[in-house]
Amino acid sequence: MAEARTRTHPAGEGIAVSEAKQSGLGPRDADQPVRQGGASDLQKQAHHHARTIKGLKLGVRAAMIVVVLVIGFAVMGLLIATKPKSKTRSEAPPPVLVRAIEARPRSVERVWEGYGTVVSMRRATVAAEVGGRVIDRPAAVEAGREIEPGSLLVAIDPVDYEAAEARAAQAVVALRAQLDGLAVESERLSAQLELIAEEIAAAERDLERTRQALEQGAGSPGELDSKITLLRRSQREQEAVRQQLELIPARRSALEGELGAREADLRQARSNLARARVDSPIRGVIDSVSPRIGDFVTPGTPVATVVDLSRLEIPLKVPASAASWVRIGDEVRVWQGEPVGEPTHIGRVTRLAPTIDPSTRTITVFAEVEQDPDRVDRLLPGGFVHGRVLTPDPSPRVAVPRRAIRSGRVMTLSRGKDGLFVVRPVPVEQAYPLDGPLPEIDPTETEWAVLSSPSGLDAGVLIATTSLEAIRPGGSVRVEVAGESEVPDANGEG
Repeated sequence: MAEARTRTHPAGEGIAVSEAKQSGLGPRDADQPVRQGGASDLQKQAHHHARTIKGLKLGVRAAMIVVVLVIGFAVMGLLIATKPKSKTRSEAPPPVLVRAIEARPRSVERVWEGYGTVVSMRRATVAAEVGGRVIDRPAAVEAGREIEPGSLLVAIDPVDYEAAEARAAQAVVALRAQLDGLAVESERLSAQLELIAEEIAAAERDLERTRQALEQGAGSPGELDSKITLLRRSQREQEAVRQQLELIPARRSALEGELGAREADLRQARSNLARARVDSPIRGVIDSVSPRIGDFVTPGTPVATVVDLSRLEIPLKVPASAASWVRIGDEVRVWQGEPVGEPTHIGRVTRLAPTIDPSTRTITVFAEVEQDPDRVDRLLPGGFVHGRVLTPDPSPRVAVPRRAIRSGRVMTLSRGKDGLFVVRPVPVEQAYPLDGPLPEIDPTETEWAVLSSPSGLDAGVLIATTSLEAIRPGGSVRVEVAGESEVPDANGEG
């Protein structure tokens, strides 16, 4: 029975053997059932002993963890104690070096951007003024060739016009001869009239003597009648000559009028003869030429187009706000491509459009450009160009780099202690932007903000343009003025 109970409770087998050993019993005695308190006491003792063993194990583990932590802290303390100490710097970082410009009101030119198409100011479309067949065209008369004023473009057959000139000239000669003959006739009639007057005077004296003789009884009535008849004949002849002489002025006027008409015909004939030769009216480049030798042309037929490249006009479309700024004579800078570097041409404003385009809100500014037609980069009519109109601002203004303005403020620099400069923000307002170099202010900047007038800045104050992220109001900095070396401190050191 004892052996059966011992197998039934294997957990208590070791406990029973241990208790048997502790009580001095032998193995055989230990196998005997422990009957003190019964089977339930044995189970309680076994459970209590198991918990005791488990507690011992947990205690051992906790002790090991504590030992490890103690060793770790000891090692860490040793490392900290033996760590070489770094030397702390007692010196403060050096002040930031900033680049600055000097704020002084200057005469500034406002710039207006615009685009336009080049137009030739002198362009001659030459047409035939008389009809006829083309008999000559020089080999050099081709599109793209230069031509001088008075040079032949084409020649029209002049035979008919030469004949017309000859006929008109002959008519003029004949009329002039008639006028000369009329002058001679006038002189002859005048002389004849004088002679007749003398004859009439003599006849009147003779008649008077005959009457006196008849009264004295010495003459006869027949002789008296003969004298009277002779006098009347002379008087009739005098009247006829006088009438002829009086008609001379009318005849002269008629001849002179006819002569004037014939002289006009002669001038027309000579003009037509000259127009048979079609010449270039201007110096330029031939843009096109149409008729060739053998072609028949009529008055008005286009012959050639000649373009003068020395004077050109560019209608530039600029913002409507430029209307109150741009003036006649303002400088215009022209680029054939992008407005980079120096302009290719310089012109002047010659006139302004009187109205604003409501669809584009632009106004047209007409710029005149003079150029050497032989230069390589010459402007050509029809070319698209970029232009800038420079208008002087009547009020001197302060210009600063655009990047120097942060949140509507610029950082001014005033001399402080130890030769350093103290940063002080000043609010400013931009009047208008300006693109392009201003080397007298800063040769490296190209994007400017022109400030409103007055700007609120003291004349000559320095304005920071670089390292704006690294400086703060009230801080101290070193300064390098644009175009100069670093501003020395009070001791003369940089």
